[in-house]
Amino acid sequence: QSEQAPVPTHEQRMRAISVNEIISAAESDQPGFGHFRGWGMVADSDDLRAVLQRLWGAENPKVIANFLTVFSNRALPEFDARLIELCGHADEKVQMRASRALSKNRDPAVRRFALAKLEEGLSDGSIASLFNSNYEPGDEGRILEAMVLPSDENELHWLLMDIGKVLKTNF
Repeated sequence: QSEQAPVPTHEQRMRAISVNEIISAAESDQPGFGHFRGWGMVADSDDLRAVLQRLWGAENPKVIANFLTVFSNRALPEFDARLIELCGHADEKVQMRASRALSKNRDPAVRRFALAKLEEGLSDGSIASLFNSNYEPGDEGRILEAMVLPSDENELHWLLMDIGKVLKTNF
């Protein structure tokens, strides 16, 4: 039997990617890179800050969305309210990824944004997910009162899944 080299774990593969490779991939015209989320989960704070600097200077929606994906499963090293502004971006993909990234951050500004969005009615799980990290007792009533059930079964499914996650996380 021949000896095989150990196969690196996903985390080891992500840690082997440099911040410069992430920035280069995010800013390239190449199709999806696929490692932004995984890399963001293991990156150190200094590397995340370097990505944020590039994000705040980016104008191309594809580049912005790529950089936001780094934060799709991890909070920003220090919260920046510009992330809230990206939730209203003209590009739908940027909006979606900004909302996903925003949901990982606990901050009074995120809570105020979430409560203001509830006033408009809750038919989108991305708003419900903001309460995962910004929940306060009594929010379950606010969420239920604001709920507007979408007619589309898929949208309804994801809304209820997101609300269920908020309740599971906070009870």
